[in-house]
Amino acid sequence: MIESSTCDTAIGESHSPGRSLISDWEEHHALKASIEDGQLRVVTSSEQWSYAISFPKTGFELPSLDAVDPNQPVLFCVTSKVTDGCVGIGLVRDDRTSYISETQRTVVDGCTTTKLYATSLADCYGIVVRNCRDGGSASTVTISSIEIVMGSELGKTYPVYVARRSFEREEMPSHGGVETFENELATSINAARMAHLDSLQLPLSGKSVLDVGCGVGHFSRFYKDRNCSVCSVDGREENIDELGCLYPDIEGFVADVQRDALSQFGRFDIVHCYGLLYHLENPVGAMRNIESVCNGFALIETIVCDSAQSLMLLADEPKSANQALEGIGCRPSPSFIVEALNRVGFDWVYAAKSPPNHGDFLFDWRDDLACYRNGANLRCIFVASRDEQHNPNLVSLLG
Repeated sequence: MIESSTCDTAIGESHSPGRSLISDWEEHHALKASIEDGQLRVVTSSEQWSYAISFPKTGFELPSLDAVDPNQPVLFCVTSKVTDGCVGIGLVRDDRTSYISETQRTVVDGCTTTKLYATSLADCYGIVVRNCRDGGSASTVTISSIEIVMGSELGKTYPVYVARRSFEREEMPSHGGVETFENELATSINAARMAHLDSLQLPLSGKSVLDVGCGVGHFSRFYKDRNCSVCSVDGREENIDELGCLYPDIEGFVADVQRDALSQFGRFDIVHCYGLLYHLENPVGAMRNIESVCNGFALIETIVCDSAQSLMLLADEPKSANQALEGIGCRPSPSFIVEALNRVGFDWVYAAKSPPNHGDFLFDWRDDLACYRNGANLRCIFVASRDEQHNPNLVSLLG
């Protein structure tokens, strides 16, 4: 828990990423912060990149910090939950001119522990929280704990600290049911996805389609409206039940693409898999399963991590009807996805020349391992095909 004496509040003028931090850290504006039930609730300034609050290392009032070797590595673990907007939680260098590391958190992340590692305590000024939301709106975050792990506790072999979690004992959060498929975020991104899919001018009409990870069936309806025969599968029974209520003319089945053979449903011209891959703990197995029933091409949309390497980050996900079945998701790099799709059997893998008109798809590549930036997830769409596609809207991703 956080006591009122734990934090030294500070707000600075706004700064965009890549610029130096404020030189006079102690010049700041008023801050809306309060201690409620042992947790610190912070409402940021409405200006994007404005600093909201800082926790200098002298403010933790932990005697052990003054007694330890300042050259020891240190890990700060900040447990928080964003209830509105997007915040950046970062570790600032002792000279206050730059970040050692920073992670952006948003409402969809749920309650998370942000791990900020520094090679030595002497390098650190402390933790900073700032508003990363665009559009001139404030963000709200509740910080429930800040844990400090020193070098001697990090382990002599590996620089590892993983917070314990029991997904089975967690309660479903409020508004975490099938209504998550109908909120403003889901509605806006689905509209952009569907408009973009139409713009690719792929041969969709009249095809047989397997909608994997169908949720409550909005894309199944998209294909049904194009005279396709559609089979919909999802890992959650409540999602399939809702699909039956919304679209009674669409057949739905409960199946986990990571464990259940899709071949039980037949073979299909198109396998549609939007918004699922990053919720899986075994994405390669899922892609192999998809390939086994695909006669034509597979359409995959996923959150990615920004890296040129072929790699995948694990991700804790909240207990919600539109998140990972058992709390473990992933954030694969584009190279990881393309390599996996090719190695499981697709000879051709493409990207769209133009992305969907939505903030999650509109970003620059920085090779910084980010999965989330400037208030938006980083998303990509891939077309994996049995045959070469002579489509001016697609560009090949295989050399």
